[in-house]
Parts: sequence; C-alpha cells; structure tokens
Amino acid sequence: MTSAIGTLQQDSIFTKLDLCSAYNFLRIREGDEWKMAFITPSEHYEYLIMPFGLMNAPAVIQRYINEVLREALDRRVLQLLLENHHFVKLEKSTFHAQTISFLGFIVSHSTLCMDPAKFSTSGWRCFSSSMYYISTGEKSWSESRQDCREKRADLVTINSKEEQEFIHKILGSLSAWIGLTDSEREGTWKWVDGTALTTKYWGSGEPNSRAGDEDCVMLNDGKWADYPCSSYFIWICEDKNFK
Repeated sequence: MTSAIGTLQQDSIFTKLDLCSAYNFLRIREGDEWKMAFITPSEHYEYLIMPFGLMNAPAVIQRYINEVLREALDRRVLQLLLENHHFVKLEKSTFHAQTISFLGFIVSHSTLCMDPAKFSTSGWRCFSSSMYYISTGEKSWSESRQDCREKRADLVTINSKEEQEFIHKILGSLSAWIGLTDSEREGTWKWVDGTALTTKYWGSGEPNSRAGDEDCVMLNDGKWADYPCSSYFIWICEDKNFK
C-alpha cells in the first residue's frame, strides 16, 4: 500500500482502468466447488469460477492482475489486457487525469489525501496530505484548540505559500484562529506543534499588541493579525495523522 501510493505521487498524469468481470476469469480450485454451492427453487448449483463477495477475493484478483501485467507495468497495459481477453469498462475508467481516487485516497502530483467520500466526519477538506476543518461556531483561541484536539487534530499550522493560499481560498472574507501564539514568551511566535515561525504572512503593522495582551493569531483576508486569545472567532483544525 505505502509503496504503491509513493510511486503514484511521483507522477502527474493518471489513468485508472475498471475491468469487466475480471473475477470471473479465476477458476475455483478443483475439488472445492462444493464450498460455493447454492440452491434455487429449481436446482442445486456450484460455482466453477470466482464469485463476488469472498473474503480473500480482492487479494487474489490483485495478484492475478499483477501477474498478467507484470512485464508491461507502466507501459503497454491496454495491449496486454486485450491479449489476455480482458476488457475495460469505459464508464468506470479514468484516462489522463491529474487527480484520481485510489484505494480510498485522492492522489495527485505530490499530494495524498483521504477521499472525503470515505471520511466518516463531514466538513473536512483535503490539501497536500492534510485534512482541514472549518468550524461553524465561534470560540476563544484555547477553546478552539481544545475542539481540534477532541477531533484528534490541532489548530492549523501554515508552512508554505500554497497552504496559505488554500486556507485563504476556503475562508474567503471570514476571520479564523490559526495555531500560532507567543503566549510562552512575548514576541517569540511558535506554532502549536512546537516549531518556530519561519514563513510569515502578517498584515500591515502586525503584530502590534494594540489591545495589550494579543498573544494569539487569526487570519483574515489572507493576512495574519495578533488578537487577544479571549476573542471569539471561528477556527481551522488540521489533521496530519489521518493516513
């Protein structure tokens, strides 16, 4: 799983093929047909080929496909499938896409995120191997962080221009707490994961402690500003550990 995902992340264009009735190409081992027996009102039957729904069927079919395509992986896959009498379902296949869903993940170049359709909790969004949650209510900075921790996440840490632009895009004109504070030592800004501040996107004249103890940071319209931690804003959680 890890090696497959890692290989995919090195690529930029993806094709995903769905085969027609591939399970039915596998023969039930001779002598084991009785294990697949079933009864209808008219007759007693036994499967000679693999049906859907068996416990180990996905692993067996994957091994079979790997053997069929082994000499042609990353090359003439379609030709080899045709030579082995396998046909593709066009309506379920994807060709030359920049993003695909694969094994419960959304994969694109240098990005891996859990497929939101597989994610049990609604409201999360994916970007560059992390999941992000924007609250609907408003709380203080510490209460916001506690809510993130209860979700097995933390307030967002922004480490790149791309991540900053992503957060700005999903927030729009809203103001939201992020995981940056100088509460331990005045003027020494740190992220909630303990790392020092390196990439900065302060607004004009910020930080300024204009209201006194402004030890927490909120983001508004793509810029950061220090605010009293007791102020109420929505917040953004980031989960880096969902994989």
